[in-house]
Amino acid sequence: MTSGTRSVERRDAPESGRPAPHVVALPPEQAAPAVAVPRARMSLRRNVLWTLAGNGVYGGCQWAMLIVIAKLGTPEMVGQFALAFAVTAPVIMAANLNLRGVQATDAREAYGFGDYLALRLLSLSLAVALLVTLAVVVYPGATGIAIVTVAAAKSAESLSDVYFGFMQRHERMSLISRSHMVKGLSSLAGLAAGLRFGRSLTWAVVGVAGAWIAVLVLYDIPQANRLARAVHGGPLRARWRWPALRTLSRMALPLGFAALLSSLLTNIPRLFVERLLGARELGFFAAAGYLMIIGARFMTALGESASPRLASYHASGEGRRFRRLLLRMIGLVSGVGAVALAVVALLGRPLLAALYRPEYATQAYVLLVLILAAVMGYAAVLLQYAMTALRALRIQPLILAASAIVSALACAVLVPRHGNMGAAVAMCCGAAVQVAGNAWATRVALRDLRSAA
Repeated sequence: MTSGTRSVERRDAPESGRPAPHVVALPPEQAAPAVAVPRARMSLRRNVLWTLAGNGVYGGCQWAMLIVIAKLGTPEMVGQFALAFAVTAPVIMAANLNLRGVQATDAREAYGFGDYLALRLLSLSLAVALLVTLAVVVYPGATGIAIVTVAAAKSAESLSDVYFGFMQRHERMSLISRSHMVKGLSSLAGLAAGLRFGRSLTWAVVGVAGAWIAVLVLYDIPQANRLARAVHGGPLRARWRWPALRTLSRMALPLGFAALLSSLLTNIPRLFVERLLGARELGFFAAAGYLMIIGARFMTALGESASPRLASYHASGEGRRFRRLLLRMIGLVSGVGAVALAVVALLGRPLLAALYRPEYATQAYVLLVLILAAVMGYAAVLLQYAMTALRALRIQPLILAASAIVSALACAVLVPRHGNMGAAVAMCCGAAVQVAGNAWATRVALRDLRSAA
């Protein structure tokens, strides 16, 4: 073997029997630690079911947190809670650089886990510094404290996410689902305790942050290290290989920008409502919008579970199987969305009144339009998972930028005239642009895959 390469031992044998190692030559800047296929790789169906369970519990608990604030607090408190997450989410999402998606679909193992963790630590440090500055300068007082506390909670979630990428890469979604269940239940308990005994939104958010940090330290990191010892004999650590970090950051930067725009696409209407209509109207709008979380978790379960399989089909040139799996996922999400629209059309007002308070029932028609926007958004995100697996990365920020611009322009025109309904219609406009653009980009990437085959 020449001096320009170094060998990496990989094990590709099935779970039964003793694997016979073989040597693969990799360039020195891309050589990663030896990674073995885990012995207990789960089926796609089991991964989807586990992810559905975990995301369902987690999404339900997030929804329940809003219900608790609405029941024990005021619409203004609901609005402040939604605003804190609306401000922090785009910054943290951008800092994440969608490394989990890159990591989970890294079928050729160009980078090791240590590279992903090191880059996440660097980008997250910059994001937290930016959020603290924003809270001090733009949102002084109780809202600023809530933003800083949410930033701490989201930072813990961001670090958990990179460990989840390692678990997802090995198709062990059950570990991630258990974490989501524990995190959802503990954060709900922390929020309720903070609101009940601290009697303020600040203490409620402190309870959420404490729960997320505890789950990261006591569950996520130990479980990921246990899996790492099983597959390559050692714990997971950050690796400060600056040439690898530069190349990885250049590859992931478009996805980070896309994540920023995707989060803005969701939060732009909330920011417009808060600025133009006030925290109370934002509380009503956010309460209606949180009903979409369960659907979003269902969509995420499909996308996260199928990403490694889609990446494998892409790496092996199996375009037909790629298309078949993608169409099945989109069809399933569309069917669930149709049922949700029918339920909300019939039971929207009593549902909102029972879940929150009677005054929230005025948002029934807003909720119906938001469900329509959500269904289009879910299909767009599934297509985005497919685009990441196909390594169609650079086009994603352009599509999302167009969607965000359309949404912002629609908000500027419609929110002053039609209030929360105008914001919901603006979300529909942005989602329509996103799903159309993603469908076109996915079709082009699949056509190129078929040509290459």
